[in-house]
Amino acid sequence: MRHLDSLDTQFIVAEDGRNHTHIVAASVYDPSTAPGGTMTVEDVRALVAERLHLLPVFRWRLVPIPSASTTRTGLKT
Repeated sequence: MRHLDSLDTQFIVAEDGRNHTHIVAASVYDPSTAPGGTMTVEDVRALVAERLHLLPVFRWRLVPIPSASTTRTGLKT
């Protein structure tokens, strides 16, 4: 387990029902470069599922640290 850094902690503490601190990304794909010249949503999902294990950050879980203040959290890796 590792502790969140101060910036990550600020994002967690600041988020509530009215303030959202998460981000979003958009991807643009050129289907002409895909095998067969097409790319479906299912193709993108399969590609992400196939490669997700290469990004450990997506397996981390936010957990409270026992006997710490209410804002202390850690990442279970």
